[in-house]
Amino acid sequence: MKIENLKKLELELAFSIVWHILKDCGGKANWSYIRLEYLKRSENLKRRYGIDVTTYFDKVLRNFPRDKHTGSILIPKGVIPRKPQEIVEELSKRIIEESKSSLPNELLEAAKRYNELRRRMEMPENYLLRFNSSYESTLNELTMSSNIDEFLRTYSSNAPAAFEFIIAKSFSLIFQVPLYIGEFPSSESSSEGIVWYGKLDDNNKAVAHAPGGKPDIIVYARGPYYVMIEATLRYTPKQWREEIEPIFRHTSSFIKQGPSEEDVYLVFIVAGELLEDTYKWLRARANEYNVLALRAGDIVKLVKVSSFILGLPHAEIRRLFSKLHEKMTACISKSIYMKHVKETIDEWCKEVLQPYLGTFLALKAYGIISKEGGFIQVRDVLSKLSNTSEVSEYLEMIGLVKSIEDVNTFLRQHKRNIIRTLSLFGLIRETNGVLRMLPKEEFEERLMKMYGAIEDLQT
Repeated sequence: MKIENLKKLELELAFSIVWHILKDCGGKANWSYIRLEYLKRSENLKRRYGIDVTTYFDKVLRNFPRDKHTGSILIPKGVIPRKPQEIVEELSKRIIEESKSSLPNELLEAAKRYNELRRRMEMPENYLLRFNSSYESTLNELTMSSNIDEFLRTYSSNAPAAFEFIIAKSFSLIFQVPLYIGEFPSSESSSEGIVWYGKLDDNNKAVAHAPGGKPDIIVYARGPYYVMIEATLRYTPKQWREEIEPIFRHTSSFIKQGPSEEDVYLVFIVAGELLEDTYKWLRARANEYNVLALRAGDIVKLVKVSSFILGLPHAEIRRLFSKLHEKMTACISKSIYMKHVKETIDEWCKEVLQPYLGTFLALKAYGIISKEGGFIQVRDVLSKLSNTSEVSEYLEMIGLVKSIEDVNTFLRQHKRNIIRTLSLFGLIRETNGVLRMLPKEEFEERLMKMYGAIEDLQT
C-alpha cells in the first residue's frame, strides 16, 4: 500500500511537469517538444532529489487532449495541479518516513544528511522556479520598477504588493536562500531564509501586500543576523506616520525576543527617488537602529553581483549594510547620502568580485567545455568566453576592461590561471592546447576530501 501511495505521488508529479510545460507554451505544444522538455526537467529532479519519473511520460500524456487538426497536445480545461516542487517535497518526506521501518538507523541518518546536502546544493534559480519566476524575469521587473508610472500601469491590480514580492525575490537571489510566503516553516531544518508577509494567488500573482505594523520582508541570514525590509513605491509624510514609524516599534519587540540590536538591520527600499523628508525621518532614528535606505536600482547591482558568486558570503552583505548605515549617520542630506550610496556599492562590488574572478572565469569556461562535448581547443574557449556577456559585465564591474578588445586581451593574459583553477578542481586536463573534461567523480572526491580536511581543522 505504501508503494502504491508513492507511485500515485510520482504520477501526480509527472502530470504536473507536463501541465506546466504546456502552460509555459501558452496551453499547447507538439509531442516531440514536450517529451524533450519533460526528460530535461525530470532528469534534473532525479539528479537533485533522487526521484525518478522519467518513465511516466507516455502514461500521463493520455490525460491530455489533442488538437484534432494539428495534433498538438493541449492543456486540460479546469485542471490546475500542484506545483512540481510541492509534490517533490512531499515525496522526499514520504520516502524518508516510510523507510524508517526497513532501513537501519545509520543508513537513515545518512539519507537525511544527503538530503540536507542536496538542499544546500540548490541554485538560487530553483528557489524562484517555485513561483514560476526566474533570475532574468526578476531582474527585468526590478529594473522596470524604477519607472514608477510604467510599473503602476503594468501592475495596476495591486502594484504595492507586486513591488514587495519583486523585492522579496531579489533578496532571495542576493542571499541565495529560499523565499517563503507568510511564515518561516517550522518543519524547515535550516535557519536561513526569507519571509514575505504578503499573499499570492494560485498563479503566483501578488494579490495583497504585507500588513502594516511590521516589516514587509524579513531575512534570516547566516551569522546569525536579520534584515527587516520595508519596500514601497512612494513615501509621503502620511505614509510615514501610518505605516513606517510602527516598524521601529516592531523591531524593538523583535530585538527583545533575543537578537542583539547590532544584529538587526532595517532596509527601506523605494522604487524611484527617496524624498528628502523621508531621509530626515530615517536619519533621525539612525543612532537607535541600523537603518539604511536604497533604491530599486541599487538592488539591481546587488542581485547581479550575487549571481556571479556561488554562495556569496552573508558576511559580505552585512559588511555593505554596515557601511551604508554609517553613511546615513554621517550624511546631513539625502543628496549627499545617495551619492555616497552609489560610491559605496560600486566599491563593494569591486572588493567582493575581485577575489572570485578566477573561480568565476573557470566555471564559465567549464560550461563552454561541457557544451562542446568535453573536448575543445584552449583558444576556442577563450574566444567563446570573450563573447559571453556575463564575463564582460563582471570585468567591467571591477574596472579591468572598457571594451571587447580589452576583454580579449585580459583573457589571453589570464588563460593559464583559468586552466590551473579547473585543473585544481579536478575538472579538466590540458594536453597540447586541448582541454578534456575529467569524470565528475574526480571533482566530487576532491571537494569532499577538502570538506573533510576543513572539518578536521576546526575540531
